[in-house]
Amino acid sequence: MVLGSSSGSSGRISFGGLASGLDTNSIIEQLMSVAERPITLAARQRSTIEDKSAAIGKIASALSALQSRVQTLNTSNTFRARVANVLAATADANKVSVAAQPGASIGGFTLSVTALATATRVASAQPAGAAVSTSAPLDQAGLTPEVGAGTFSINGTTFTIDPATAEALASQSAVGAATTSDALLSAAGLDIPVAASGTFTVNGQTITWADTDTINDVIGYINASAANVTASFDANTRKLTLTHDTLGSGQTITVADTTGNFLAAMKLVDGLGGVIGTATAGTDMASLDDVIAQINGAAIGVTASVQNDAWARPNLLQISGAASVQLGSAADTSNFLQAASLLASPAGLTRISQRGLGGLDVTVDLADARLTTALTQNTGTFKVNGVEFDYDATVDSISNLISRINSSTAGVTANYDPFADSLTLTNNQTGAIAVGVEDVAGNFLAAMGLTGAAQTVGVNAAYSIDGGPTRYSTANVIEDALTGVSITVRDTTAQAVKVDIGVQTQSVVEAVTQFVSAYNDATKVMADLTKYDPSGKANGILFGDGTVRLIQTNLRRPVTAAVPGLASGVRTMSDVGVSFGAVGSAVGTTDTLQFDSQKLLAALKTQPEAVVSLFTAFSPTASLSAGGTGSIASVSGVPTQATKAGTYTITSTATGALTATFVANDGSAPTTTTGAITAGGTNTTLIPGVTLTGTGALVAGTDTVVIGTSRQGFAKTLAEYIGVLTKTGGLLKARTEQMQDSIDDIAGQIERMQARLAVKEQQLVKKFSQMETTIARLQNQQQALTRMQAQSSSQQ
Repeated sequence: MVLGSSSGSSGRISFGGLASGLDTNSIIEQLMSVAERPITLAARQRSTIEDKSAAIGKIASALSALQSRVQTLNTSNTFRARVANVLAATADANKVSVAAQPGASIGGFTLSVTALATATRVASAQPAGAAVSTSAPLDQAGLTPEVGAGTFSINGTTFTIDPATAEALASQSAVGAATTSDALLSAAGLDIPVAASGTFTVNGQTITWADTDTINDVIGYINASAANVTASFDANTRKLTLTHDTLGSGQTITVADTTGNFLAAMKLVDGLGGVIGTATAGTDMASLDDVIAQINGAAIGVTASVQNDAWARPNLLQISGAASVQLGSAADTSNFLQAASLLASPAGLTRISQRGLGGLDVTVDLADARLTTALTQNTGTFKVNGVEFDYDATVDSISNLISRINSSTAGVTANYDPFADSLTLTNNQTGAIAVGVEDVAGNFLAAMGLTGAAQTVGVNAAYSIDGGPTRYSTANVIEDALTGVSITVRDTTAQAVKVDIGVQTQSVVEAVTQFVSAYNDATKVMADLTKYDPSGKANGILFGDGTVRLIQTNLRRPVTAAVPGLASGVRTMSDVGVSFGAVGSAVGTTDTLQFDSQKLLAALKTQPEAVVSLFTAFSPTASLSAGGTGSIASVSGVPTQATKAGTYTITSTATGALTATFVANDGSAPTTTTGAITAGGTNTTLIPGVTLTGTGALVAGTDTVVIGTSRQGFAKTLAEYIGVLTKTGGLLKARTEQMQDSIDDIAGQIERMQARLAVKEQQLVKKFSQMETTIARLQNQQQALTRMQAQSSSQQ
């Protein structure tokens, strides 16, 4: 007989009970189910602890959110923030603004401003740039921007300024009937065949060529040289032209074949070297004198003339007539009227330049900037208010130097005024402070007319408070008129303006509102997690938790208790509108904190410092704990710099060295200070304000000084308590760590139990398999005996 003894993936018998008739798999499952009950119970216990740990985490998170709101109320500046309102007549509106710092005295004052502070200024004592040259071509006369060719109009009449042209030399005639510039010279079909190679000069620059070059190649050689000409070939006229790169008259182009005959083949010179090419002389742009003559000769009822500028130089253009002078039109193509600064002039019978025609060009190198006084050397150094600046006339421009001065620590603002043709330096600081200028090497500042120039000395602001004596300030932002008050004056006042300084109540109300909201959020989280359901089916996960109940009680207590040591009037939170409802409120309606902002506003108006004390008061005390083993015999005094209650642990050595570690009650990070003490001596620096007296004999050991408080405000008390709960190592953190330890321990237990059950299951499978085998063997024996008995009976 074959027994079903194979097993599945679970290790259990797949075909159990074939011999015994028993459902061995079911029996094993039932036995294992009973054995697994401790694991199920442990898993439930772990899940419950995990849920409680998560609940404690929610409480800690809610309390941390509350703590941030409490800390805002624990800052005196929250309540001492000030707002300043300026009340002024319309004529004096916006002339004065006032800012009040936290803690500034509440009240009002009047302010009269009789003078503004100004800064010392020094300007060029001579024109910085050269005047316009009326006889020079317009593009060389010094006008800024440079005049461009084109047309301009006056009283509807158009005037033309022709562009300057360049000197040119062109082939006498076509160099060949079918010559092209891209064919090799040897095969270009030139009327005068070229030699195999050669050289020629243009303006003294040697050009080398060969008959394997093309005309385009040779043009490239010329244009790449320093001959200061541009060569080109006209495919239509088949002529080579050399054009001078500099516009205007007075330029020349010299050419000569040195070896070979390229220029002769180009019909620029003859066989003897004489120039036969067609020369075109360069022409200049018209001068200002030419334009004036053109305008005056047009008979349009206007007269153009040059007038003196503020420096008594002929540097302004004036156009006058019997009728209003109309300048420019949309069809103008030249910028002459703009460059002459005429378009900005007021309409009328006379139009005159609004700034000098000539002056400094601030964008080019100093060497080309058209300075009135030439620089004595290209490189130099000058000082402004003691700060040195180097310059190089071939590299630096006026604009560049101005930027360097303004971005330096010289404390001035440099500026070029093109209307006055003047460089100015103005102190950034107002008041009667001179601007220091000095040429160290070279004469840049002298060339600008700044050295020795008379300075316009700045003056101080003049004002009075509440009609009192005149006061003075070097700046228009006055910081020392009243403690904690900053006054900015922008103009003198026609009459006194009134300034009211009060509490910035909006920020205080907002801070308290946010606190109340965070407080209610935190208490609701705790209430939901500890709620009681009469049916017992929906109790909170932390129902009956003593720690949470204690937290709830301790959070509520400071809200309802009076702060000790405060005068009557503002002693409890209800005095500033924060309460759990009116006395006698119905049961169940006083669990939520309420806020009446009007009561807070009234208290801030009548007793602002009492409100500050209610929230932030802190009167520290210091006491030496008994049982110390160190060198501190006694303490006295008041810890003047203490802002929190806590404990100093003072470690002393036998030589008198002291190390004090302060741990605040609110859970903030510890701080450490060091000092020393002598036998029977004192130390007053280890804990500021507290005198430590040493023992008669110095010993190594530890003493404890407790920083307590005789008076502590609501916010400080609550912040300290929440800090203790939420800090690292605090109550809530300790709870979650304990719970995690339990969770980890249970997880280990479950893992070990599962391992034991796995072994037990295999043992059961093995035993039942052995049982089935034994039963099967017995059944086989029984069957054999039965057959033997049957055979024996048949033989009888």
